[in-house]
Amino acid sequence: MGSSKSQSALEYMMTYGWAIFIIVIVVITLYYLGIFNPSANITVGYSGFAGMPILSQTCLENIGLFVVIGNSEGNLITITSINMTLQNGSTLYRNVDLTVSDGGQLLIPLLNACPYTGGSTYSVKMVINYYLPDNALQQPGVAQGTLYGIFTQSLSSAPTEVRNLFSVAYAFATPYIGVDFQTQEYYANGVFIGKVALPFPNSLSDLNNGLIDCGKPYNTQGYTAVTDAYFSSSTSFEILTNDGTTVFYRPLSGGAWTSVFGSTAWEGNSAGHFGPISINVPSGEYQLAVDWVNICSGGISALDVKGALPASSYWNVTAWTPENSSENILPYGNVTYDPANPANVSVEQIGNWSSALTEDSCNSNNICTTIFDAFDLPSGTKWWVDFDGSNVSSTSSFISFTTATGSYTYTVAQPSVNSSGCVDKYSIQSSGTLSSGSSLPLFYGESETCYTAFEETGLPSGSSWSVLLNGVQETEPYSLNITFTNPPGQYSFSANSVSYGGSTYYPCPSSGYVAAGSRFKIQYSTSSSCGLGFATFHATGIPYGLNWSVDYNGQLKGSNSSAITFLSTAGSNSFTVLYPTLEYLHTGCLINYTPSVVSGTLSTGSSQAISFSAVYNCTSSFVEHGLPSGALWSVKYAGTLKSSSSNTINFSTTDENVYFNSSAVIYNGNTYYPCMGNGTLPAGSQQNVYYSLQNSCQYK
Repeated sequence: MGSSKSQSALEYMMTYGWAIFIIVIVVITLYYLGIFNPSANITVGYSGFAGMPILSQTCLENIGLFVVIGNSEGNLITITSINMTLQNGSTLYRNVDLTVSDGGQLLIPLLNACPYTGGSTYSVKMVINYYLPDNALQQPGVAQGTLYGIFTQSLSSAPTEVRNLFSVAYAFATPYIGVDFQTQEYYANGVFIGKVALPFPNSLSDLNNGLIDCGKPYNTQGYTAVTDAYFSSSTSFEILTNDGTTVFYRPLSGGAWTSVFGSTAWEGNSAGHFGPISINVPSGEYQLAVDWVNICSGGISALDVKGALPASSYWNVTAWTPENSSENILPYGNVTYDPANPANVSVEQIGNWSSALTEDSCNSNNICTTIFDAFDLPSGTKWWVDFDGSNVSSTSSFISFTTATGSYTYTVAQPSVNSSGCVDKYSIQSSGTLSSGSSLPLFYGESETCYTAFEETGLPSGSSWSVLLNGVQETEPYSLNITFTNPPGQYSFSANSVSYGGSTYYPCPSSGYVAAGSRFKIQYSTSSSCGLGFATFHATGIPYGLNWSVDYNGQLKGSNSSAITFLSTAGSNSFTVLYPTLEYLHTGCLINYTPSVVSGTLSTGSSQAISFSAVYNCTSSFVEHGLPSGALWSVKYAGTLKSSSSNTINFSTTDENVYFNSSAVIYNGNTYYPCMGNGTLPAGSQQNVYYSLQNSCQYK
């Protein structure tokens, strides 16, 4: 029986084996072609979206969908909302206010739009509502379609434009130059694209405005800021702090808080840098808390988080003071139990700061940060600005306001200050109109009045003495002091000998040049020899209030007035002039003021004129929008032509205002025209260049 079955099976294989063999080969081939593995056949793509092509998309599972959309409508469009039906069947709605130029493109992060469903693919239905702002009727429109593709498993494999979003810098106080993650936060050249919280102070308490005096009525103030953020599997933190900062996180669902830096970051009374410190957590949404304590006056609290993305548009902020007003610093234990609600504090105000993604100094809700920069004011001078009816005073170098988009009137203080014996400085631009989101440098002018004082020593009581300054003589029979009122500058002086009680008293020094606003002693004795003299250096071409220095005969003196005087040994002595640097904090420029005379010798009793020339060292940026990836574009600026296939071209220039020109680009048979194609760009600024297929520029 068994032999018969074996015989039949053998005959069957001999007859049909070749067919079975072919079927096996076909099945294996189909498997490797992905027929039996659907995900192997799926590519990233979309259907629909007329007039609004999807240029790229990245779906980071459990994080979000990052979509780069284009605009082929032929008009400027403003997107108002996005409705989505996700692959798990849930719906998501986003209110936005995003503008895309004709032929341009825009990266839109849609958080929570890529939930993991157990498979390797996603499919999202999307409806984009928009209108045409340049149309007289502001005609509404709808672009809808479906996005599909394969999950991107990790941030490291995402495109650069998405990875770059996951580096978040928040600054809550006075800018501190010198740390990479913070040097560009308020700049107009957009190094950080939409990753900065609005600066402090705005509307919360008196922190950082320089009005806090130790013990009056308290020694310490602080804040607690809480927000939501997405962390990738590897997230790192850095902080810059003065006086102390702590950072905590926990899952959004709640639970115990974890300290990033431990107690080591909560100490010191000077700017300190901590980190980077990496944490390893599952990807997802977390609650993030930052506590800062500030002793007596202004300081800095800055946080840089790499591998993270804002999940909330705001920080909820509480400004507080310790209940114990004698404490120099809030005990660290007061925040460790519940960082969002420190213990033993008295709440001053509760509010919020914006952390929404921005393209410049205005966020997606059209809330803008406007900054006024004060130059040439001596350190500690109190000044104020009134902007859109809100008045803010400060002793720091800048004042900021948070307002909606628009243009507002401003008025700037004309403070009285005392600098090098000179008073009554005044602003050269005290009022005007400024667009929100801008930065305005304010250069304070020369003082109107200086008080130059001479004090005598060595004369008998009751003797009368006199000084001649700039042709004006003052005589004082009863006082040890003679004071002159004059404008800033340098002036010649002489003091006469005094006869009293049968003796002659000779002044030392007896003549020379002196700086206005200075104070000098004249030593009288019966000896006619004087081993001392005044040597004066007078500067022109340098902004009043900017410190400059001279080393004369081993003495180093600095001043923010226009002249410096030395009392030194009589004779000819060597000198060296040190040139100062002025930094435009919000425009990316350094100005080196170079002296006409760097070194030499000067005899006491003489003066040396020094003229300073401003040498600009600025970086100007041009940012391209609308060109296809890989297209080569060019800009000629300051006489130099540069080309690039990336979206940014930078120039270094020493000129203050420079002409630029950008040409049309031919790529894949299409001609793309620039807008703005030419003009004048101040050194250190940024110029956006929008390319489109239309040879017309509607930029205003």
